[in-house]
Amino acid sequence: MSATIDKHVYYDDQYKVMLYRDCRTAVPPGQSIARHLRNTHSIKGQDLKEIMDYTALLDMADIRGVPRRPDYSPPHTMLRTEKGFSCTECRYLTITRDAVTRHWRTSGHTNSGEECTRVQLQSWQRGKDTSYWIIQTGSNPVNPSPPSTDQPTSVMDTMIEETMAEFNEETRQRVEIGDGRTGLTNDTTWVKEMKWAQHFSGKSFRQIYEATQSIRSAGIKGTAQQSEDETAKQEAKALDLLTSPAS
Repeated sequence: MSATIDKHVYYDDQYKVMLYRDCRTAVPPGQSIARHLRNTHSIKGQDLKEIMDYTALLDMADIRGVPRRPDYSPPHTMLRTEKGFSCTECRYLTITRDAVTRHWRTSGHTNSGEECTRVQLQSWQRGKDTSYWIIQTGSNPVNPSPPSTDQPTSVMDTMIEETMAEFNEETRQRVEIGDGRTGLTNDTTWVKEMKWAQHFSGKSFRQIYEATQSIRSAGIKGTAQQSEDETAKQEAKALDLLTSPAS
């Protein structure tokens, strides 16, 4: 490799990207390389040709599809390191503190603790669609797991949840279905006389309500015979539900 090539560019053969030593960033392959070298670094003539001949021999990937390096990787010596922020609830990374606040407003995070921690970041490129990764430093020598919002469930918690679910279902059925209870606390003289407990035992109060609504509608005068006939059919159906034996 010539001194000119080694001075200006570096090829990462693991990720198949060309990095520029002066600006410490990657540029897409093809004519983007020539434009970047010419316009940004003022490389022209034979030096530019030499570098372009070298890149033509390489297997280069489109930088837009190159994956991030793993979080907490050692710093890449050919990339710029930037101070940044890592969301404490998810893998949102940015170099702007205000961006973290906007992220929390739109993401629905509810943790009452800190929104973010300070980290060191690297990326293949810079811009609005930059995809960062966290690099390893002295303060984060290992890859910590993201904070979990899930709390371990104890045996007692499980028993309480199961009991409450059973209680709620029993309550729902008791409220919705007539249970036919009799006795001092459930019967009055009128209830006994009308035999409501025996009549409504096992029947749905929802169906009873719908039946009374249908009967009530009979008192509203209709203007069309077809409407009256339909009302009569609904009333007959509702009364059948009331008078049919409990299943």
